[in-house]
Amino acid sequence: MRRLSLSLSASLFLGLGAVLMLASQPRSQTKPPIQTPDLPGITAPDKFSSGCVSCHVKLAADKDFRLVQAIKLIKGHPSIAAVKTVPNDCRACHSGKPGAAKPLSEAVHKAHFGKKSKSEFVSQFHGQCLSCHSIDPATGKQRVKSGPKNW
Repeated sequence: MRRLSLSLSASLFLGLGAVLMLASQPRSQTKPPIQTPDLPGITAPDKFSSGCVSCHVKLAADKDFRLVQAIKLIKGHPSIAAVKTVPNDCRACHSGKPGAAKPLSEAVHKAHFGKKSKSEFVSQFHGQCLSCHSIDPATGKQRVKSGPKNW
């Protein structure tokens, strides 16, 4: 019996010693590498440098996503034939001033983000703020990207 007790005590002592020895070993201080996000125009090439017209394009006869087609679906919207630069020229009417059309920022943000993660802009095209806006990292100034009309 004494031999069994001695054996168990020795095993316990050795086991405890092994645990303490392992616990005292220096742990690895390496952290997983930080993933740099793809930020168009900042950390990645800007594939959408012309804003709206970079994405709203005609892919095929039955897949015309240009804004000139989308506007036709808005009852009472005036012709945009005079528009030369999108969306800069759109602000002539969409200024947000009293009596003017709804501010362009509200209409565009609602269209692109209104359904949250179910919005096509987000779910299918992986759209984000920098798809339409650019930021100058040196000054922190933001602008809305604009480009020549594509119709």
